[in-house]
Amino acid sequence: MRATQSYLGSRLRTLRMQKGLSQKALAGDVVTPSYISLLEAGERMPTLDVILHLARALETTPAELLGDDYRDVFAPNSTATASGSSAVAGQLYARSLVDLGDYAGAREVLERELAQARSRNTGDEILELSLELSRVLAAAGDHSARLALLDEMLAADSTTVPAIRIPVAIDRASTLRELGRFGQSREAAEELLSDDVLGDAALRHERVRLLGVLVSVLCELGELEDVERLTEELRTEAAATGQNAIIGRAHWLTGMALVRLDRRDEAVEELKRAGSLLQFGSMPMLDWLRFCRSTASILLSAGDPESALAWLTTAEAAAGVTDLTSERMALVRVRAEYELAAGNPSEAASLYGQVTEGPEPLTGLPLITALRGQAEALRQSGDIPAAIEVLRRAARLYEDSDSYRQASAVWREIDELRA
Repeated sequence: MRATQSYLGSRLRTLRMQKGLSQKALAGDVVTPSYISLLEAGERMPTLDVILHLARALETTPAELLGDDYRDVFAPNSTATASGSSAVAGQLYARSLVDLGDYAGAREVLERELAQARSRNTGDEILELSLELSRVLAAAGDHSARLALLDEMLAADSTTVPAIRIPVAIDRASTLRELGRFGQSREAAEELLSDDVLGDAALRHERVRLLGVLVSVLCELGELEDVERLTEELRTEAAATGQNAIIGRAHWLTGMALVRLDRRDEAVEELKRAGSLLQFGSMPMLDWLRFCRSTASILLSAGDPESALAWLTTAEAAAGVTDLTSERMALVRVRAEYELAAGNPSEAASLYGQVTEGPEPLTGLPLITALRGQAEALRQSGDIPAAIEVLRRAARLYEDSDSYRQASAVWREIDELRA
């Protein structure tokens, strides 16, 4: 079906009735009940923000709400392309698709526009489109493609300007971490921290981001000696920006680090501070989803499954408006963590198997984390041989990522299981 006003009106009414919602309840604080009535009558086509509100309220995706050809609603018209502003129109179109949760569509648009910009050899357009595409690849979880793009950008003349070079280089360190290449990520982050340019107040927010990357990498490497000092610096630098979103993320990262330091009560307090600053509607949907998922995982590590479940359920609802398999798989992993904490190891082992051995398994750091959880679930289920095999896989991945301290801990765990 096409994304027409009549199709939308009919679909909107059907979904609303199925959910048992009145027009007033569906309107919420975003639109009026009379506007919902006009939409259902096929007399209006809603704006992007209204579409997103309706999809969330009806617990569906924008694609399901608008129809198979929903991308046509936001596609740039021929006038924009003919006027020579194709790249700008393409970026705006891609951003609309991202807001709709259609990352595959956004990637397709940006890759096409980038190829055209390269053929014209237009440096500024190439840089802008590359930055946009990098963000989409990060959201989609295609870290290998993103790393290749970032390396290409850093080799270009356009990234010699510090205000461009530094953010791209930090993105590269972050991408190496996501790929599980922890040793390389740490080296890249530590080298960047020594760059005098990061002392510039205008780049303070980038220093905060870089400190966050380094803290998370050190936690994954099991090298915790400097983590407390770095998180203190992280919070100080974040506070100096005066931006709630940055301060909230600093508390979020500190909470993650404190769990690793086995200071669980403090970790929960940091999460509360983060939650008071990072609110739904004040950040992109994908960031909100990841914050909820991460908070659930941290609370599980802190021994509070009841609170974790509320955050996990919220994250699962938010995931319904994206097309990202990587996000769905990440949520399955956290759901497995919850089932393990709730005393259901067999169910947890089954869920972990979906994300470590299924048709679209996790990769990099998330995969290693899932393997550790899967092994524990198998151990609690009494399947020691299977737990040992899973741990061997995790140990080898740690070794491949230069995480020798973590690998040694896993090999010791294997020896204990054998005994």
